[in-house]
Amino acid sequence: MVFLLNACQKTKPEIDRSPTCVPDKPVNWGEIYSQYMHKKFEKYVDEIWDADEWNNRNEPDWGLHDNIYDKSCKIIRPFWDKPKLGSKSCLPWKIKTYDTIDKVVEWRKTGKISVTFEHLVDEHWQGEAFDPRVENPFKPEWYNRDMDFAVIIRSGHWTNFYPKDCCQFITFDEMKQEIINRNRGEWKYDDKEQQYKNLYFRKTLAWVIDEDVGIHDNEEDINLLRYPLGTELPSNYEYKNYLNKKGYLIYKAMNNCGHATDFHIDIDLNE
Repeated sequence: MVFLLNACQKTKPEIDRSPTCVPDKPVNWGEIYSQYMHKKFEKYVDEIWDADEWNNRNEPDWGLHDNIYDKSCKIIRPFWDKPKLGSKSCLPWKIKTYDTIDKVVEWRKTGKISVTFEHLVDEHWQGEAFDPRVENPFKPEWYNRDMDFAVIIRSGHWTNFYPKDCCQFITFDEMKQEIINRNRGEWKYDDKEQQYKNLYFRKTLAWVIDEDVGIHDNEEDINLLRYPLGTELPSNYEYKNYLNKKGYLIYKAMNNCGHATDFHIDIDLNE
């Protein structure tokens, strides 16, 4: 009986990630983009619950649990219900006023101070929190152009900033030109050109603009940009020569069926 049940179970079709995949019907790149972005930020929020559950089970006294999730997210744990967020600090925020990394750097140079992270993104940056578990603000028509806003979100000890041009599907030629411009004329992927010339590439640009959030016991440190971008870290800090603004840029080849292939180009923006 067990054998018969297992034999009758339907298995999900294997995703074809080859660069030569031929679609059964036209691919809607706008919908693929919108769903990808939605899932991307939904995963950030889901990770809060995953980490909280892991900490409760394995390391109930670990500092990350107390400092990040209790003090910043203000997690509420009803006895008969799932944990809930008592703060907007751990949700993603849409930022329209400061929607590029250059604008964020300029704001930092003004010397303004925020009381908490939520005060920063709400009052100073006029942001709007959204819960990706209940809404998807990413429009399909943005798949090959800038969004109407940037997104900032806390992730563990870091604060991640996705500028308005963070995430797009671009052509091979557009990607090649961007890399040449960034690398002062250098292009080293001629061997990939024939195979990937006619494919879209999923571009992801993001900046880590904060370090060390919540490692220390002072509750007032938890919600601030502790070591904000553009500031030199303390002399006794482990990475004392590190200018606190880390960026990364990833180009991921997408086949004509709308699936990510194994080929990608990663660029470290700190070099």
